[in-house]
Amino acid sequence: MLVSFAEFERAIINERTRNGRIARLKENKWVGGKHAFGYKVNKNGKFEVDEKEDKNS
Repeated sequence: MLVSFAEFERAIINERTRNGRIARLKENKWVGGKHAFGYKVNKNGKFEVDEKEDKNS
């Protein structure tokens, strides 16, 4: 019985995590991982052009 509760809890956590990542993507915010070359993430979690990398390319 405890195994089934743990499995259910794990499914709920996965669903909430996925929904949170989707919501951040819709707000055009960084969701983790390595950002694209030429961009940086500002304090609000949004992308902006990195002038240093932009000029070096």
